[in-house]
Amino acid sequence: MSARQLPTSMPTCIRCLKMCRDEYKITTDIAERAVPEKIWLALDDNNPNSLLSVILAKASTVARLEAAYDQNVENLKLAATELGTYCCDLHVVLDRGINRGAFPPGSRTFYGRDVHATSIPYVGSHDALKEVAEAIIKGEADRAAAEGPGTPLTLDSGLRLDTGLRMDSTTGGYRAMDLPSAAEVAAVCARFEALRVAVGNGHKALNKAQEALAQHLEPAKALCKDVYDYVEFFYRDDPDPASRRDKCEPWGLVYEDTAVPPAPEPAPTTT
Repeated sequence: MSARQLPTSMPTCIRCLKMCRDEYKITTDIAERAVPEKIWLALDDNNPNSLLSVILAKASTVARLEAAYDQNVENLKLAATELGTYCCDLHVVLDRGINRGAFPPGSRTFYGRDVHATSIPYVGSHDALKEVAEAIIKGEADRAAAEGPGTPLTLDSGLRLDTGLRMDSTTGGYRAMDLPSAAEVAAVCARFEALRVAVGNGHKALNKAQEALAQHLEPAKALCKDVYDYVEFFYRDDPDPASRRDKCEPWGLVYEDTAVPPAPEPAPTTT
């Protein structure tokens, strides 16, 4: 025995209505059409204002926005990983430079760290990552302004090439971070921020599109019920239940077997 399974979600409603629409179109004999013209008017794909056409258009918008949103989420994950690597690498280079005496320990304070910090900043969330990156960008500019250009110094490096070239350097003053530089961090941070904005805007647009589609769920469910009622009434005189089901299903109707299998007979007992 089988029972009708009315659609309860938008995907199942769309499936039912599209099947009914397609079956109606290929049934050229009007007398063989299981649903009346008033049902067809709600399914007509040549009419952009028919209920099914409106639903399909809104569902297509949802699908497009979902695809764009999912792609931006994946791109944001990659950008966050990249920015985290740049920020961590810069702080590792800074700490190693301090250990070598290339930078004074107070340099850490320009980047939002304690002068005696022994660990690099936390970058485990997007907000924390943004704060660390912005601290690097601002800190580099502040340190450059505070430390000044330094004093040029010519020295004998002890390394003489066959050209007779000697090494030149500077003593004191500002020395830019490198590998990565603050400018490289800024470029990666800009991509990261652009993707954060895109993900946020995409999420809002997707929510609006889903809400617009959801407004048509109840009308779609009501139309599906009408389709079920008209189709089953059309084939009501078919004496074979299995044959009726086979004739109804092409119009989008779904059935589920409800027969309960017989309980197994008890095992024989021995005395």
